[in-house]
Amino acid sequence: MDNISEKKDFGKRISQIIEHYELTLTDFSAQIGVSRGSIYNLMSSSVWPGLGLIMAIVKAFPEVSMEWLMRGEGAMLKDGVVNYDEVGALRAKVKALEDLYKQAIKES
Repeated sequence: MDNISEKKDFGKRISQIIEHYELTLTDFSAQIGVSRGSIYNLMSSSVWPGLGLIMAIVKAFPEVSMEWLMRGEGAMLKDGVVNYDEVGALRAKVKALEDLYKQAIKES
């Protein structure tokens, strides 16, 4: 990672993550604990990311492939990664719908 095109490619991958998760730049920066300006600089290819920033991205988005993030090779998302927070949220929604359905049956 030492030329301008590679820097731009890394910035594009950051943009892809933000788009994939439907985040704003501010939301993304908050999730990884880095200033919005630092992320903007990465996206505009003016600086290289440090290891701490890369690890923060991988920690906040564990389903993102490190190989893809660093080198742009392979798929953006790992296969078979389960986000347990999302699973829990979906279970809560299903439970709420089941409760609504049971209530509707009782009332009819």
